[in-house]
Amino acid sequence: MRGGGERVPAAARRAAVLGRDGYWCECAAVPLGPCRAVLLAGYRARSPRLALRWMRVQARRLAARLAPEPGAPWLRGAPLHAVPAAGPGSSPSPDPASVLRTWQEDGDEQARALDEVSAGGLYLLPVPDDDVLYTLSARPLLPVRPFDWTPIDSCADLSRTGR
Repeated sequence: MRGGGERVPAAARRAAVLGRDGYWCECAAVPLGPCRAVLLAGYRARSPRLALRWMRVQARRLAARLAPEPGAPWLRGAPLHAVPAAGPGSSPSPDPASVLRTWQEDGDEQARALDEVSAGGLYLLPVPDDDVLYTLSARPLLPVRPFDWTPIDSCADLSRTGR
């Protein structure tokens, strides 16, 4: 405690620093080549917990699109077949759907992500595939500070205002 004042809780300090602008969340696909990133989904959350909840839902949704279950109702009998695993001696192919499903259910990683976003940082989950990098991220939106738009008539006014 400095200056004899009351101790301010950590959550209140964070709110004062970050403002009440919320948190920006993204789900994107970044091609590994000269192409540009594609925003698959975006969301403005009111709290770090809502940001992480949105990320979990997006992880589940993206995993279901990348590696759908053969009985998924939205496939309506599409001809799917299992892809064999890489044989011995070959490099395994990335499995982004498994990475997303594992992350979604990992309580320790969820707690780490919540701590990172709550502290004002960026949480980024990179998920590699053969030719694209999928990313899920959440970060605080910084408050926009008002700017003094007072018009200045001359250079003499500049010297008086200290600018």
